Amino acid sequence: MVYSSESIGTSVIQSLLDTNWDDNEGNIPKPLLLEATSVEPRLNLSVEGDDVIIIRSEDAGIQENWRDHYAYADWTVFIRVEIYTIASRQRLYDLMQEVRRIIRAQKHNVGAYQLARYVSFSELTQEQLNFWAGFCRISLESKGIYIG
Repeated sequence: MVYSSESIGTSVIQSLLDTNWDDNEGNIPKPLLLEATSVEPRLNLSVEGDDVIIIRSEDAGIQENWRDHYAYADWTVFIRVEIYTIASRQRLYDLMQEVRRIIRAQKHNVGAYQLARYVSFSELTQEQLNFWAGFCRISLESKGIYIG
């Protein structure tokens, strides 16, 4: 059997955003893109820049659903893209719009997965002063994978 490494969903999304970001003639500069490797990364927005995006796996992680007498499976990986900015609420929505544009434009260009799907956006408003935050939910999907 030949070894092939497992695709890591957060790395796929970080690479997509990094490679395809369009700063819209300087109006939406590329933010700092971080892949979360710990529970709570520490950020100082005034030092890191005006905008930061953190990409992390959701609690559901990877879902596998078997079908056809356990010969095939459907895989779904849930990714959370957290957006933080000190610029303005409008910048938060502009950053979300660019993330959504990239995912929709690159929906079939996601490495080992068949499809990237932009699922939702939620603005976070609890106890937030002097910065704006929100998160996008993205799924990476592969359907009908033969597992034997």
